[in-house]
Amino acid sequence: MSMSSAGLLSRPLPRDSHPPTENWPAQFRPVLTKLVAGGREYFGSDEISVEPLTRVERPFSTLLQIRVGTGGCAQGAFVKILKPRADTPAEIASMQRNVQRDFEMTARVRHALGGCAGLTAVRPIACFPEELAIVTGEAVGPMLSQVLARRAAGWPRPSIVRELSQLLYRVGAWLKAAQDALPEDHPLDREAMRTYLDKRFTDLETTGAIRLTTSGRDAIARCRDRLLRDATAEGLRRVWIHADFCPENIITRGGDITVLDFMMAKTGTKYHDLAHLFMHLEAMQVKPWFRPAIVARLQRDLMAGFEPGLTVGRPLFALMLLQHVVCHLLTLQAPVEGRAARLYRARLHGRHRRWLAEVAGLGNESWIR
Repeated sequence: MSMSSAGLLSRPLPRDSHPPTENWPAQFRPVLTKLVAGGREYFGSDEISVEPLTRVERPFSTLLQIRVGTGGCAQGAFVKILKPRADTPAEIASMQRNVQRDFEMTARVRHALGGCAGLTAVRPIACFPEELAIVTGEAVGPMLSQVLARRAAGWPRPSIVRELSQLLYRVGAWLKAAQDALPEDHPLDREAMRTYLDKRFTDLETTGAIRLTTSGRDAIARCRDRLLRDATAEGLRRVWIHADFCPENIITRGGDITVLDFMMAKTGTKYHDLAHLFMHLEAMQVKPWFRPAIVARLQRDLMAGFEPGLTVGRPLFALMLLQHVVCHLLTLQAPVEGRAARLYRARLHGRHRRWLAEVAGLGNESWIR
């Protein structure tokens, strides 16, 4: 949970600068009041002031960037309040558990990575389940998505390509360090994986403007079964996963990597997160200003940082990539506004279909419009 920051929040506050509480957004006022009352516990000072800076509405949460004054200095923080899908006691209780889990997992990952230089998680500050709110420190630096958009486009100089390659290698290393520091070693349920994908295949058959045909479903199911069989022969074990390892949840500064938003963290296969980020990088090629050779190099460096010698042909990696592609195809079925957004989704949908044609033999007859 964070936004890109250039460190402006760390500059000193003018003496006797205390932003008035009437400027606090009403939705965040209970949380900010608790932060001020607990200043010593949360920020190491009995006298603090809180200044709201930027508010961002997201599909499942509202995010507020704040500047916290502590004795003439300042530090940045972020407050995230979840949005319940329904105003029912059961849904509210579920969201409260999510907030608590997010805070505890953030603290757990940050502590576990304490000995890994330059690899960390955002600092957890406070958790208020009754307000559906979590407060974390500021992670200084741009999101990985911003770095890639700004520096990987066009014809970057060789020195920039090398820097980006080193950066993606470090991202892969972060993921490997987190899995090593948070050991989970239990067998995976092979049939549960099969059933999960069966449900996704059914969804692709029955929803959206472009749907799987019966022959298409049979072809992708055969591919799934082959990859699952071969992956099982290598051994299927559960490991810790972030479960939303995407460029917007990765903050970079030099070679330092800070990862955010652990609400979905759980156990899964060791390539789950890696394949997810690999797919996000693959999607860059839909935009004509990214060169395929640059994207492919960044993908290779990401994989090498996680596991030297890993290739996309490894059965378990290919199986996870198949799962992410299928799930992303379902996400792309949702309507969007604007010609540019519709064109982007159509091109991305087409790229995913071409990938499925290569790995699972799905042809034009596998889809119906």
